[in-house]
Amino acid sequence: MRLKGRRAVVTGGGRGIGRAIALAFAKEGADVAVLARTQTEIESVAAEVEALGVRGFAVRCEVGNSRDVETAMRAAGDYLGSVDILVANAGMMKHASVCETSDEMWDDVCAVDFATANIDTTCRI
Repeated sequence: MRLKGRRAVVTGGGRGIGRAIALAFAKEGADVAVLARTQTEIESVAAEVEALGVRGFAVRCEVGNSRDVETAMRAAGDYLGSVDILVANAGMMKHASVCETSDEMWDDVCAVDFATANIDTTCRI
């Protein structure tokens, strides 16, 4: 249990790579807060984390919205006590040709992908 006593936050943790990361950390002894947009998915992953004998916490969050991120990170910090590990896994992609990509599509992708890279500098936890 290499991460026993550590506390982690995983964005985009409701499925796929983020879910796998959250569960891997839990298997190594870390308490894990799972952030994503879909409440049912993150609740399921948090339950899987808890079934591994550590604390799991589900926080719904739109990573492209800075207020959501701040609120979610504060909630995670309040629940976990502090955060030792941040995995900025959330990301999105819209499929369209360059000519079909609207400004709104581009802005949505950038809001999530670039915000994810800056979570630890925008939120004090």
